[in-house]
Amino acid sequence: MAVKRALWFALVLCLAFMPVFAQESGKDFEFTFFGPRFYSFFPSGADFKLSYSGLDFGLDGNTELVLVAGGGYQEITFPRDPANGNTVLAEQFASFPSPNFQWDLGLVQGLARRPNGANLVELFLFYRGRLDLYNNDLSATVFADMQGLFGTSFLTGASFSTVSRSVHRLRSGLFVEGSAEWAPAFLNAKSDFWRVSGQARAYVPLFDLPNDGKNLLSMYIAAFLGADYADGASVPLYVQRSFGGRYLRGSLGDSIRGYAHSSFDTSFKLASSLELRLLGPALFLPSIVPFLYGFVDAGYLSGYWGTSRDATVSGSLASAGGAIGVDLFDFAQLHFIMGSRLIDDG
Repeated sequence: MAVKRALWFALVLCLAFMPVFAQESGKDFEFTFFGPRFYSFFPSGADFKLSYSGLDFGLDGNTELVLVAGGGYQEITFPRDPANGNTVLAEQFASFPSPNFQWDLGLVQGLARRPNGANLVELFLFYRGRLDLYNNDLSATVFADMQGLFGTSFLTGASFSTVSRSVHRLRSGLFVEGSAEWAPAFLNAKSDFWRVSGQARAYVPLFDLPNDGKNLLSMYIAAFLGADYADGASVPLYVQRSFGGRYLRGSLGDSIRGYAHSSFDTSFKLASSLELRLLGPALFLPSIVPFLYGFVDAGYLSGYWGTSRDATVSGSLASAGGAIGVDLFDFAQLHFIMGSRLIDDG
């Protein structure tokens, strides 16, 4: 019954927004395709965004009503012993297929503008939900959502951004975001958690050599720093293995390249990265751009939720390497990463 009530609640909210979207079109209404999802190498779903910017609350910034939604078929990797929550070796991770659907519905309000009219400072408030259908026979003794999840939460936060990207894909500027998320037990049968998250990204251009509108050669430095802490009576799998915020980021094992996928799903996670990126020359079309970059990643972990044995475990991760690839029309990237761990164990 709780799932049905939450589904109806989500449907009513979506329907409430539909008349607003239907009233205006053109400059006030925008559809954005974020890109496909993949199962192995095969497209298995997609994510998109609908936004309406025709509201004006008299503040010095743009106002948006936003619906972000997506779904697809994916594979879940579970890096714990489901019977007791203890961590296991990477070769013992359980993997199983999972159809997934997610949505964010809410309001974004700018408080200051950039010279190009975009928001410099934003506040946001979202109702967030997801449906995970896990196809497994693992025990749900420790993790309530081991057999699947319908979960909802409320997300609020603020961001500051001066980031821009030139026609040659050269990035510059600074982005900072802080957020808090709460999933109350009275709305969720298998989810009762809270978390706080923060991130910062910086891009420093080094040089840009254009050629007839195409990228002849350009280079910039990219830096990232992210932190996340989650706790509660029932913390779902996706929360433990992700960094929170307006857009979820993968686990600490994914963020520090070279470690096992979905690993190090701790209560507190800290990740950082420094890259030197070389772009171009463009191939045939301005939107087909090869790239080369070198990276150094480092992270810190502390405390696994759902286990007494590993509740106080802490450690560091680090890796370094490089990658070569090509960006295809902003639709997908094909790349090959080479690198090595600088620290073997977290």
